Amino acid sequence: MQAKEVGLGYRIEWEGTLYLIPTPLVKINARNLFHSDIYPAIRWKDGREFYHLNGVNFPEDLWKKVVSKEMPFEEILAIKDIDQRTQAMRYGDVQKFFEHTKSTLLDSSDKGNELWFVPQSAGIFRIDAYFLKYKDPSTDKIYMSGIDPEIGQKKDADLSMAWKHGNIPLEDYKNMKHLVHES
Repeated sequence: MQAKEVGLGYRIEWEGTLYLIPTPLVKINARNLFHSDIYPAIRWKDGREFYHLNGVNFPEDLWKKVVSKEMPFEEILAIKDIDQRTQAMRYGDVQKFFEHTKSTLLDSSDKGNELWFVPQSAGIFRIDAYFLKYKDPSTDKIYMSGIDPEIGQKKDADLSMAWKHGNIPLEDYKNMKHLVHES
């Protein structure tokens, strides 16, 4: 009990040896995955640190580049680990991604949605790809989401957003009002 009170986190007996591990400071996201884009997601008092974004482990130097939001898309797309690359894309400039991949804007709507076409010839994807670029009205953050090619080929940004919302009818989506404040 005294060991717990001074920071013992874990106690493991293995092959006749007792291992005592101190409690680390841990940061997690809403899905209970190790995550922090400000501090190491796991940190011990002795200085050992581990960097995670949405449960994906990063070396410290790569994590710092990613969370700076200044990493060029050429470097993001060159990350070999697909899980790290996927997380890094969330921190990159969406517009620079479209510029780097020589994408084509297919449609933009009054609701602020943009449908983009990323050709297979860009060398990023095995097939032609479609992405929806949109802004979260409550945070003003810009996001992009992959769109089913069958929907993307229809070249309608609002139809793509209706599909993203669970394939609701287009008219229902057009009649929706944006949530401006989370509260």
